[in-house]
Amino acid sequence: MNVLALLKGHPRDERLIQRLTMAGYQLFLADDVRQALDILGEHQVHSVVFDVDVADQDFLARLRQVDGTEYVYVFALTTNQSLSPAKQEYLGYVDEYLARPFEPDELIARLMVMERYLQTLVALRSDVKPRQPIRDPLTGMFSQTAILELLETEMERSRRSGRLFSLALFKLENVDAFRRAGDPELLAKALTQFALKVWASVRAYDLIGCWGEDQFLLILPETSASAAAVVMRRVRRNVQSVPVQLGEGESLALQVVDALVQSDPFDGGSSRALLAAVEKALLRSQGAESA
Repeated sequence: MNVLALLKGHPRDERLIQRLTMAGYQLFLADDVRQALDILGEHQVHSVVFDVDVADQDFLARLRQVDGTEYVYVFALTTNQSLSPAKQEYLGYVDEYLARPFEPDELIARLMVMERYLQTLVALRSDVKPRQPIRDPLTGMFSQTAILELLETEMERSRRSGRLFSLALFKLENVDAFRRAGDPELLAKALTQFALKVWASVRAYDLIGCWGEDQFLLILPETSASAAAVVMRRVRRNVQSVPVQLGEGESLALQVVDALVQSDPFDGGSSRALLAAVEKALLRSQGAESA
């Protein structure tokens, strides 16, 4: 697996580079944005690791324009647990954030998990249909096409290993309220804030995809329903904790309703059946909310 690293010379970066090399990764080290783009144009790269202080949104936009890089997994290294408002424009281009300081093995573990799933997404290239985007440009989440592919992969892995997983579906309940607020960009702002909160709530190996404009699918590998419920409580709490500013001192809180189901690796069920089950569970949750 080939990794492009664009780092700012943090004292721990030498150890990170050493551990990546020892783990068998082929490293391409770039000194600046121009060199990083040259490397992307000349070599096959599977993942990019970069510091947000040394690359801007233009670099990420140009990165995604290089042929084949829609399948590259991008890690942004930050100095804080949460992304600053000035850097939130990265959202549509970056797959995952990792706050310094961190242990090199943490990054390596995440690379290993995503390598397995990205192999599935690369198979979309050979499809006879036109190539579909694998990310939603607004939220940075997987597209519906991609999350379905990943669900199939997780179903197959679960059957082979005998280990269950959980599937959650959640919906933004008050999307129409943001449309009626009069600002055409307000809904995009709300969805962006929502995505940031979700990313901060789930685990590194959980997989999030869009399921329509206001619904989102979450795959929780090797996770029971009870453990998944803990994650979903965290999602609800974080999403609803910070209202979206409407202007002139007004704000509107994001409202989320969700449901989850647990897979059974031995029942021979299909991904379609699992999706139908979680959609029915969401309808029940919505009924309970409105009762």
